[in-house]
Amino acid sequence: METYGKHPNMVRKGAERGWINKPHKIYHLEELIEPPVSIRKEKGKGAVRNKWFKTVAQLMKAKTLSDLTK
Repeated sequence: METYGKHPNMVRKGAERGWINKPHKIYHLEELIEPPVSIRKEKGKGAVRNKWFKTVAQLMKAKTLSDLTK
């Protein structure tokens, strides 16, 4: 619970979804590296509301957000 201490909404949602008191991974990043090319949003496309888990290789190849939904 101490992981989520500063995020009460996360604790509430986690309890509702059964995630509390289950093992979870915590990553501590040393630094964030900006991709060499920006991943842009295409004109006329709506807001992005989905979570995508992609590899670094997939992120490096993507030129648009649509590339990440494939």
